[in-house]
Amino acid sequence: MKPRKPYWVERMNAARKAWAALRPGDRPAGRRPTAGGFSFSTKRRVAPGVRWEAYVQGHRFFWVEKDWELRVRLYLYDREVAALDSLAQGGDRSMMSCVSFDVLTAGDFLEGRDRAGAMPEFSFEATDEEVFEQLAAYSHRIDLLWRFAGGNDLAAFRKLAVSVMRNTDSFGSFPTGTEMICAAWAYGEPELAARLLEAYEAQWEEKLQDRAYDVLPNLRADLQAEFSRLRGMIGLPSKA
Repeated sequence: MKPRKPYWVERMNAARKAWAALRPGDRPAGRRPTAGGFSFSTKRRVAPGVRWEAYVQGHRFFWVEKDWELRVRLYLYDREVAALDSLAQGGDRSMMSCVSFDVLTAGDFLEGRDRAGAMPEFSFEATDEEVFEQLAAYSHRIDLLWRFAGGNDLAAFRKLAVSVMRNTDSFGSFPTGTEMICAAWAYGEPELAARLLEAYEAQWEEKLQDRAYDVLPNLRADLQAEFSRLRGMIGLPSKA
């Protein structure tokens, strides 16, 4: 029988309590139970205007063999990058992360393993101890990521962000966006910024082959203006 929202509230509260015990240096950053799962976040400050957040989600998905799945992503936020991204986009991007990635995929990559395993899955009758065990594994991978970066300071933050941008698939990152281009430029990686910009332009050229975008008559012109702003920012000539 499909559980109701109170089930997910109980699951969320137990998971948040376990996560707080595993990660005492992190601060709560939000929570949300739904009719089909839950999510909550914790955050840690790195420097003024710079922080990272862990987003923990338990949810039913149609491809899950059991009843629900547990996943964790890290989101990196940098006020300086967000300001550049706002200029590039022509709108407020102050609340946007500059890089995000899947913790399980990234941990496997850094440990030299191919990403073959699935996310942890549970039955509705799973015990809190079973869930705690998987949360502990996620927490261990987060610590591994920051040890790889060299700590939890600004230099480590930037090293991890650049590593993700250089290996987006291996870290389970989202497709290249303006925020990544701006981050690469801000972190002293002009060649990476140029490569990401070319990938971003190619992504949109492929998308625009879909006639569904024809309902947005100004989209192509808006994108060209955005590309020009980005190219000007990183010192590349505009495309003809």
